[in-house]
Amino acid sequence: MTTSNIIVWVLAIIMFLFLGYFLVRRLRSNRADEKEEAMQLAIKQEDYKYLKPGILDEISRGDILTAVIFHCMRKEDEDFDNETDTFNHSETVVYSIYQLSQTVSGKSGSIHSFFISPSTKKYIDDIVGAFEEVGAIDLAELMTAAKYFSKIIEDENYVEDAQKEEEIMGIYANYNYSDYTNEFATLVSTTNLQDKIIDFILDHKEDFYDYDHDFSADEIIETESEEELEETDA
Repeated sequence: MTTSNIIVWVLAIIMFLFLGYFLVRRLRSNRADEKEEAMQLAIKQEDYKYLKPGILDEISRGDILTAVIFHCMRKEDEDFDNETDTFNHSETVVYSIYQLSQTVSGKSGSIHSFFISPSTKKYIDDIVGAFEEVGAIDLAELMTAAKYFSKIIEDENYVEDAQKEEEIMGIYANYNYSDYTNEFATLVSTTNLQDKIIDFILDHKEDFYDYDHDFSADEIIETESEEELEETDA
């Protein structure tokens, strides 16, 4: 091996070591950030499982939707078997859209899953009205067509009269599930859906407060926990 080749190899090794060092640092930093985000999310989940009257006026706009979702998740967990009506109308509006969004998000997400999954099928009847309630008319029209399409796929004998079918399907007449999923993602990102949901929540905030919950008991438990923590640190 010539001297020039040795120099090239040495430089290459130094470069790889240099890049490797920064890659390891970046991975460690990302893991630390993910851990911090998970911790903050866990704190919010605990803070917002019960919504104290007035809290939606106190927290940041960016936390309003998060607070309501955690509130609804707690109610759903408490009534897992759905023996009673879990949500009021406003909660159903927000949580139906959340369930659809969660189903569609991710690499393998699909609107098809929303129509066939046992955990989300109960929101099918509410989803179009939910989008209409928050003023997301384009998404309401998309889901109207998607619902009709799912019925056709489920039952090949299911048909409306030609005129009504044309009105229902509209511009989505030739769509398949993949097309519906992609269009949903596009409309969510271009129609300010999150802002519309937050505005809806603020217009109906009384519907999300847990008036029956004893918040004074929570404060006592929180105080006792803080005192125990201080004793442990001491």
